[in-house]
Amino acid sequence: MNDRRVSVPSQLTGITSSFRGVRIQAALAIAGAVIGLLFAKHTLAAVFRTYDDEGYALISLAHYLSRGHLYTETYSQYGPFYFYAQEACVRLLRLPVTHDTGRLVTLLYWMAAGLLGGGFVYRISNSLLLGSAATLACIRLGTVLANEPGHPQQVVLVLLMLSSCLSLSAGSGQKGTSLFLLGAVGAALIFTKINVGVFYIAALAHTVLCLLRPNSVRTIGVGFMLAYAVMTPVLLMHSNLLTALGYCLIAVLSGGVTFVCGSLLILDAWLPLYRALHAVAGIISATALIVIATVSQGMSVRTLVQGVLLDPAKQPQVFSWGLWIEPQYFLVAVLIVSCIGAIWLFRDRLAILSNWAGALRCVAGLMVVFLLCRPGLLPLPYLAVCCAFLPLSVIPVKDRNWRLSDLLPRLFITDLAVTQFLQAYPVAGSQVGIAAAPMLLWAFVSILDGVDEFHGLGRWGARPLLNAALSGLIILPLSVAMFRSAFPPHGYLYPQSNLSGSASLHLPPEREQRFRFLASSIRANCSLLFSMPGMNSFNFWSGVPTPNGSNLTAWMRAFSPERQKQILDILQSNPRACVLYNKELVRFWGFTTEELERSLLTSYITNDMPRVAEEGGYEIRVNPGRNSPWIEITREIVPISRHSEK
Repeated sequence: MNDRRVSVPSQLTGITSSFRGVRIQAALAIAGAVIGLLFAKHTLAAVFRTYDDEGYALISLAHYLSRGHLYTETYSQYGPFYFYAQEACVRLLRLPVTHDTGRLVTLLYWMAAGLLGGGFVYRISNSLLLGSAATLACIRLGTVLANEPGHPQQVVLVLLMLSSCLSLSAGSGQKGTSLFLLGAVGAALIFTKINVGVFYIAALAHTVLCLLRPNSVRTIGVGFMLAYAVMTPVLLMHSNLLTALGYCLIAVLSGGVTFVCGSLLILDAWLPLYRALHAVAGIISATALIVIATVSQGMSVRTLVQGVLLDPAKQPQVFSWGLWIEPQYFLVAVLIVSCIGAIWLFRDRLAILSNWAGALRCVAGLMVVFLLCRPGLLPLPYLAVCCAFLPLSVIPVKDRNWRLSDLLPRLFITDLAVTQFLQAYPVAGSQVGIAAAPMLLWAFVSILDGVDEFHGLGRWGARPLLNAALSGLIILPLSVAMFRSAFPPHGYLYPQSNLSGSASLHLPPEREQRFRFLASSIRANCSLLFSMPGMNSFNFWSGVPTPNGSNLTAWMRAFSPERQKQILDILQSNPRACVLYNKELVRFWGFTTEELERSLLTSYITNDMPRVAEEGGYEIRVNPGRNSPWIEITREIVPISRHSEK
């Protein structure tokens, strides 16, 4: 009797203590999400890139919403699903297309991606702390969205994170709904950015094939996917192979080793073929819906193929950047892949060293998290080093038969990370950060599996403590750095912008003054505004429309002669037509004088249109037959706040 009287209160005390622990962890998770939101909001307000992909995204969306007809009246390098997603957000918000609206939509995508990433890690680990750490890390990685608000990469990021969550339930149950939805996500990605969609479907195909019961279909499929992993980087980069040789070789090595190791994993129960076909059904069904929706808007299938597949295939000839990987990074990546290959070859002998294997997974996971969450733009060599670690997660160091429900999300995340590594080609800018998103989730799974590899922790009750300690190593520096960014000592460094529809921007005063002068001059003197290269933010700030729906940043190389001729005819026929020209930005996009002289449109702008105003490298040029005087605008003096002086 005495024992019972003591045990009941002690059980209640344990339950109460556990409940308090959960509440504390939940409070920390909520606090982390709030810090992430404020960090994202502040970062968006402080960044504006002069190459102006943001303006291109906004003007394309505005033309699509007002006129529709993608690829004919509204030029775009991206697929229709991106426009459907953007349209849904703008319609739901009931706001006009402005910089403020575009950045609000970007903030929503940013936070959704962070929460989905954190949710994936929480569900696979059942640890609020690890999930909170993943949320912070995903939001920190999403900083790249501030470089080009409104760019399709924000839709891509959410879809990649969503697919990770769907993979958690794809290996359980009998209905195959999650596999169907995983296939549908692949179709959505294809009709957003064709290269991302192809890489995604390759990852999904390899995952599903590796989980099938060994037979001739599986053998042929796995062999085909191995050929894909080896040949795709070479075929993709053949035109830039000298510059991108290190990138190509690392992709071949890490992809090949990862695909081989994944095909050798052993399960306790295999994925039935009929359930694997649900993924195929998802791809076909979603593709049919998107095609039907697009054709119903008056677009031909031929035009759709041209816009989704053929035009994007020309991107390496339009612009490539940042593909070179220095020899030291290449050697490090090769060394890592080689060591992991050696571990795989001697995996039977190393089976007794599971504690060592667990430590290796934890260290690799932590290293990848901190490399990917570094401040500033993520360099391609850093991503290459992280990619080299990927085969580690699919090497069966310990004698273990995986459960299907546990292996499927792990293998899918690994395959997704190794295939999306190619997403950074041909422009290794913000795309590097988007390509790193599955790799970041892989790092957290690696930490989780590394802790599970340690023998004795479960018996000692130390596994939760180690998880908490490793989570703290990530949460503490990230939260401190993000908190400082979200709450600087003196608030925003610069005052709120007075540019039309851009109150959420906080630009340096000299840039604010320059943009306002140019926008005011254009508003007072022009009825049409074209720009070279594309700087379509000025169309929104001035309120002056473009000649037509053909707008792009590096249009000088991407537009066909026929499309350029249409714009030229409009500019020549309108006496009040203006062109905003920036020589330095033309050089930024890699154009030479000789190349520009070959185009009638660029030659007309640079040689025939006289310059009437100039400010900070921006020139306003007008129709040589202009029949109205140019109204001079007084350059406003924008007061500099005390904080900006500091």
